[in-house]
Amino acid sequence: MPTRLILVSTLLASGLLFSGCKVDTDLGIPCHLVKADPTDPTGKKGVPITEADFPDGEPQGDLISFGSTDCDNLVCVQDAANRNWTGDPTNVLMGYCSKPCIEGSATTCTPQQDTANDEDPGLKMSCRSLLLDSATMSRLCQTDPEKCAQYFGGTTSPYFCARGDGTGTVPTDGGTGNAGTPDSGTP
Repeated sequence: MPTRLILVSTLLASGLLFSGCKVDTDLGIPCHLVKADPTDPTGKKGVPITEADFPDGEPQGDLISFGSTDCDNLVCVQDAANRNWTGDPTNVLMGYCSKPCIEGSATTCTPQQDTANDEDPGLKMSCRSLLLDSATMSRLCQTDPEKCAQYFGGTTSPYFCARGDGTGTVPTDGGTGNAGTPDSGTP
């Protein structure tokens, strides 16, 4: 009897050990860009960002949204190369889930949901600056920590996982951010 109990316990422990090896993430899955609800006095509720939020037309560059409940890290990014602009003011802007990362890291931005994206230079993610530079972010957050949390989700790092290079061109270099134009063939 004790031998059977030890064998069953060992099998259960092995099963738990090996099933816990893969860590899933939502990095790269679609999400809604959100902003603070102007009718919420606490500033804690979010509402979707629509094209009407940009009265001057389609924004240039990347968009980053903090508070998207579609994402584990509450960070949703729409890069300039993957814009879903239609010209309809009611169109809700979509992006993909992101997360803070460490500058220069080649491994923290690999989407686990669809590893095929790593083979497509237009979809491969890299760690790049989406906000102000680190020194400016630090200074702003030290000066007013409450506003820092409100506007930047409490992070003091400008680095997040994102596709493209921030200019609207599709990377031809595997997503490192040193891209040329899509048809030039030169990085």
